[in-house]
Amino acid sequence: MPAVAQLDMIQSLLQQNAGWNGVLTGGDALKFSGQVRPGDSLAIHIVRRPDGDITFSIKNENTLVSKGTLRLAGEAID
Repeated sequence: MPAVAQLDMIQSLLQQNAGWNGVLTGGDALKFSGQVRPGDSLAIHIVRRPDGDITFSIKNENTLVSKGTLRLAGEAID
């Protein structure tokens, strides 16, 4: 799964599960170091920071495949 698809997945999860209606405006320390293939079982961890940005990590089994910090624009996350 390309990096852009992983970011889209994070955006979709925020919209569906946190009631956020906005767009990703940037990121810091983004690292995409592993592969995600169809059928893989992923563990996705998202944390909202006090400044409103979020940090995320995606693991495939016990292997970290991506992580970083994302800036968001739009309605606030609950």
